[in-house]
Parts: sequence; C-alpha cells; structure tokens
Amino acid sequence: MISSTALESIGKSCKSLREISLSKCIGVTDDGISAIAACCTELNKLDLTCCRDLTDIAIKAVATSCRYLSSFMMESCGLVTERSLTMLGEGCPFLQELDLTDCRINNTGLKSISRCSELITLNLGFCLNISAEGIYHIGACCSNLQELNLYRSVGTGDAGLEAIANGCPRLKSINISYCINVTDNSMKSISRLQKLHNLEIRGCPGISSAGLSAIALGCKRIVALDVKGCYNIDDAGILAIADSCQNLRQINVSYCPISDVGLSTLARLSCLQNMKLVHLKNVTVNGFASALLDCESLKKLKLFEGLKFILPRSLIECLEARGCSIRWMDKPFVI
Repeated sequence: MISSTALESIGKSCKSLREISLSKCIGVTDDGISAIAACCTELNKLDLTCCRDLTDIAIKAVATSCRYLSSFMMESCGLVTERSLTMLGEGCPFLQELDLTDCRINNTGLKSISRCSELITLNLGFCLNISAEGIYHIGACCSNLQELNLYRSVGTGDAGLEAIANGCPRLKSINISYCINVTDNSMKSISRLQKLHNLEIRGCPGISSAGLSAIALGCKRIVALDVKGCYNIDDAGILAIADSCQNLRQINVSYCPISDVGLSTLARLSCLQNMKLVHLKNVTVNGFASALLDCESLKKLKLFEGLKFILPRSLIECLEARGCSIRWMDKPFVI
C-alpha cells in the first residue's frame, strides 16, 4: 500500500528521479502520480502496470510534465481512455516503449500515439477495440518499430498487418496469437520483414502451411516460432521452415497436425534448443523417439505426460544426460 502523500514526498525529495516502478502497487491514485510528474520532470521510465484506479488525470499530468519519457508501462489501467493517448502523442514525442495491454483504447487512440515516431516496442495485447484503421497509423508513422504485440486483439486483420509490413521494416518480433481474422495473406505481408526474429501466431485458424511457407522464404532469420493450435499447419509448412530457417532455436508446434515426417525434419536443425510438442496426435512413439534422439542441442522440451510411460526409458535418460530439461504436461486435448 502506497499513499499519495508518500509519492508526493518521494517526488519532492528525489527531483532528479529517472525511473520509478509502481507496478501492482495498491493505493496509487491520480493525485500521487500527478505529484510525481510535477516534481520529477526528468523522469525517463515509468511503470504503472495494474494501477487500476488511475484515470486520464494522471496520464495528463505525466504527458504535460515528463516530456523526455522514453518508457511507459500502463497495462490494465482500465479507466484510461483515448484522451490519454492524445496527450501522450502531443507531450511525449521521445517515447520508445509503450505498454497498453488490456487498456480501453480505440483507433483514435492509436492514431494519437502514432505521433510518437520513435517507438521501438509497442504492446497492444488484449486491446479489443482496435482494428486495421488504427493499426494503419502505426505502420504509417512508426518506422522504427521493432517489437509489436497484438495478442488477442481480435480486431486485427490482414489490412492492418499489411500496413505494418509496409511501414515497419525494422520489425524483429510480432505476436498476433489468437487474432482469428488473420489469414495467409498476412503471412505473405510479414514475409517481407527480413529482420524478423520472433513470430507468434498460435491459435490462428486462418493461417495454413502456405502462409508459413511464405514466412520461411522471406524471414530466414527466424529464431523463435510459435504455431501452437494452428490446425491448418501440417508437414508442408514445417518442411519449409526446416529447409530455410537454419537459425531456429525455439519452436512450439503443439496441437498441430504434423506427423513423423515433419518432426524428423525439425530434428535436423542443429541450433534447435527448445521444443514444445504437446498433443501431436499424428506423431507415433517411434517418431518421437527418433526425432528427439537426433536433437543433440536440445535444452528444453515440453511433452504430453502420457508419453512418459511409453517412450523408451533409455531415451529419456539420454536426453537428461545431455542437459535437456523435460516438462511433462497433463492437459487434456482440447480443440
């Protein structure tokens, strides 16, 4: 519990304060943040994650006084509206990192923050009121963007991601998991991002092996790939990734309809260190055993718990002797 009086005292005593984290602190109010902002005008990083009582009043104070703010975390500040983003766009032009996860923002708000052209990292997960219209402005104005998270922002579609691909050539990481309107057309757009290292598309039924093949051809620097629950990605897509993405270190293909063929192809990737292989219904016990034996660099492995009792004990001992940590999952298969 932290009071507004305490925050005011901190502000008055530490006027050169550059960073402060109040993440998940109880008692943080508009008055407290306004006091900090008024006193600590050199503030560079501010974390207000889950400070649920804050309103536009607090954000206005920050935007008005803290012009040189570069990192602002506002996850789950549910009372904040698009008016706050208008003020941030006007008052904090040097923002490089902004977290708006689970905030009540809309396309108007995205247009406002697109004025922060120095943005490198933007988190828009669980933002249910945004769509291509708003995402377009980010693509048009934020050419320095390197990380974009749209996890479960279900209004995201192909048009918005095309704008991102066209306008953000430096993008290294994108998460569009559970954006159910995304299709292979988005993968074709994203495939133009040659610097992409991390791609998360789990739970996207509109993405198939054709889309993943496009990624394989264009994004050869991929290091981490998550296609969990993409029921239309099969061996063909995995073969394309294995052929073209030789630097792949981490992959999640859980719940995908790949077979022994696809898994054995992945096993040929010498850099692969982390695999999540839960509920691969089309892979046989022999397929698992053969592929895992070939993965000599594997350090982390996630498998369905039922395999613990049918895979050769010698295989499990071999993996553990190599330094591989195995996590056994007992989750039921759910479509």
